[in-house]
Formats: sequence, C-alpha cells, structure tokens
Amino acid sequence: MRLAARSLPGFLLAVLLLTVGGCYKESNYSPTAPQTAGALTLSTADGSRSIAADGLSRVTLVATIAAGADSDKRTVTFTTTSGTFVGAAGGGTSIDVSAGSDGRALAILQSSQKVETAVVSAAVKGTPSVAAEIQIQFTAPDPNDVLRFVAAPASAPADGATVTLFTVAVSPAMTTGTVTFTSSSGTFPATPVPIGIDHTATAGLTSPKTIGAATVTATLNAPGSGGNGFSRQTSIRFDPALPNVITVQVDNLQVMPGGKVRVTAHFTRPVGQVSANTVATFTARDASGNVIGGFENVTVIQPGTSATDSVATADYLPGPDAAAGPVTITVGTDPASVTGSTTITVVKPSA
Repeated sequence: MRLAARSLPGFLLAVLLLTVGGCYKESNYSPTAPQTAGALTLSTADGSRSIAADGLSRVTLVATIAAGADSDKRTVTFTTTSGTFVGAAGGGTSIDVSAGSDGRALAILQSSQKVETAVVSAAVKGTPSVAAEIQIQFTAPDPNDVLRFVAAPASAPADGATVTLFTVAVSPAMTTGTVTFTSSSGTFPATPVPIGIDHTATAGLTSPKTIGAATVTATLNAPGSGGNGFSRQTSIRFDPALPNVITVQVDNLQVMPGGKVRVTAHFTRPVGQVSANTVATFTARDASGNVIGGFENVTVIQPGTSATDSVATADYLPGPDAAAGPVTITVGTDPASVTGSTTITVVKPSA
C-alpha cells in the first residue's frame, strides 16, 4: 500500500499530460514574442526595394504566413508611412488582405510624388506580434518617363483657324486618366483628353490670328484627382498666314497719262484668314517688262468683309509721260507668297 501511495502523483502527471496532448492543435498555437520571428515574412514580388516617386509607379508586396493557419488568423493588415495601397479605403495607407491557400497575401503599393522612404509593415490581424516590415525607397523620377511630347510641330500659320495636333506619351504605369493641354496663345479644347490604350493623348491647338511664339503645356491628371504635378512644355511659333490666291480688281480698265486707277487686292487662303498688317506689294510694268508709273496710298493687308477675305488697296498713277499701251499691275506679299495681276490700258486723249 505504501508503494501505491508513492506512485499516485506520477500516475496523475501521466494522465494530465495525455489529456493536454490529446487537445493540442498546431494551428491553435499562438507563439510568444521570441517564437514569432519568421512566423510572417514580408517581401516584394520582384525583389525590388525602390520605385519612382511619380505618384504612378507600383510595387507588389507579398506577406507569407503558415499555409495551414486557422481561418481567423489568415487576414494580414498592410500599413505604410508613405504612398497608398491600391484599392484601399480612406487615406489608402492601410488595407486588409486575406491570405490564399498558399499562405500568401498580396498588396500593391503606389508611390507618392515625394522622394522619401516608405516603411511598410504587415501583421496578422488580431495578432500584432506576428509582423514584419520592409522599406521601399521612392526615388526621383525621370520626367520623360512620366510624360513627354512625341509630336510637337514647330510652327503654324497665325490664321485663326488652322488646327495643329500635339501628342504626348504617358508612363505605362498610368492606364487611365487624362491630360490637360493649354497654350499661352491659341486655344485647345477645354475638356481634358483621355489617355488611350497606347498610353498617348492628342489634342488640337487652334491658331490665333496673332503672330509670335507660344508655350504649350501638357499636364497629367491622375484618376480621381486633379493634376498630379507632372507637366511638360514645348514651344510653337505662329508665322504670318499668307495667301494662296490673290485677286486684283481696278475701278477702271483704262487710264490716261497723269490719271489714277484705284486698285483693290483680295487675299484668301484655304483655311482661316491672311494675317492682318502683312505688307502688300504693288508693281506695274508695260508690255516690255519695264516699270511704268508708281503707287500711292498703299495699305497693308486688313480683314475684309467676310471671315476668309482680306484686302489691301493702292492708287496707281501711270505718270504724265506714260506711253499708250497695256500695263500689268501685279500684287504680292512680303514675306513672298503667291501673286495676282490684272491688265489695264494707258490711252492718249483724243486729238
């Protein structure tokens, strides 16, 4: 009997151990602080630790937990000190992701537009001790990688109507959004241009009637926000809009030596209007090609009676000693373009 009494504590200890062992499940185990190391790992899908600080670039984060973790221990909370998580609500700096059957939870971090370091952490929701963190560097971007002009004509006529197309290429990281085009002279459509599937946007600049240089600006608009701060500029020169047709009219087809003929020239072009204040040139030659007489009261080109017509006028004086015969009056422009002409006749007075 004494032997049995001495063995009772050992017997009870064995029963207790069997009871505890029979209820233990590995997935229910909640490790203490020293044992959580390695319970969750955090990395990037491609191994990179830096992306451009352009507000567009993204990196995929991978948090890995035990594949057999209980269902209430499979949600991973990602947080970041900079940038935002794609699809996250609110400020976008935190997102919960359920781990897949392989124990991996993925989150996509989009950079800010500031050169800085983002500290990204991942923790099992409800078990903050099971966590890991890494740093992602947001580096200065090359502006041409974000937005650049790929079609930018150097000049256009200042005719008030010609439309010149400008095209920009956008970073492939931006699959949606718009580009706003503006110019210091001339007009673009007020509505921002959607970015196409080829990652480009094109807009037409309508020329002004004012000669001179202009600065064209393209600004990138991220989805759901205003301009994201990335703009590119180029220049264009608006040159004098010259005519392609000049029609010359006179108020009399005959003139006597010492007389005067009123000459009106009409200048037109297929698009828009000839630039105001362009110099009109007037010459008169006889049948042999010799200059005969001269002009006075010559005007520069001014808008005519219609939106496409421009006019210049002058008085032709053959002079008192002009010989009888045909005189061809020719009108051109400076800068040179096309010319137009008509023929009158110098006649002597009847005896």
